[in-house]
Amino acid sequence: MPDRDDALFSAAVLIIMLSLLSFVLIGEFLLQPSILIGSSMEPNLHEGEMGFWFRNFDADNIPVGSIISYQYNNTFSVSHRVVRIGSDDKGIFYICRGDNNTAVDPSPIRTDQIRGVFAFAQPFYLLPLELLAPFGSFCISITVLRWIKKSKGGEMKNEVKQV
Repeated sequence: MPDRDDALFSAAVLIIMLSLLSFVLIGEFLLQPSILIGSSMEPNLHEGEMGFWFRNFDADNIPVGSIISYQYNNTFSVSHRVVRIGSDDKGIFYICRGDNNTAVDPSPIRTDQIRGVFAFAQPFYLLPLELLAPFGSFCISITVLRWIKKSKGGEMKNEVKQV
């Protein structure tokens, strides 16, 4: 019959693995983060916020009112709201405009330029807490592993010894 320390160790390893897996899955397949630059989307989005963009989306069915991130002239990303949808012999295109701009963007946006559809934004000063959240269970697991090692009589090399 396994003892309590072995069960705690197994649970800690499982938590670490699930934490790392969820972090990778969210970052690689669901959401793409990017820092918002400029004031074209104010008052709804602010410069310096961290925007999160859905990576999996149907580029042919983005509704008017959605905020998209698109590649502009193969150089940098722009995040603006879709204000009109059209189509021509090349396919579907989107007309976008920043919420704080009076004019629409200079050229139509083709589906192959779109990098993501807006999910949510987080003020940048809170970002360190948000980024560490998936590692909360990781830190707890490390603490449990250290406790198991100590309870079995092992010493931790990085601990300060009292004299």
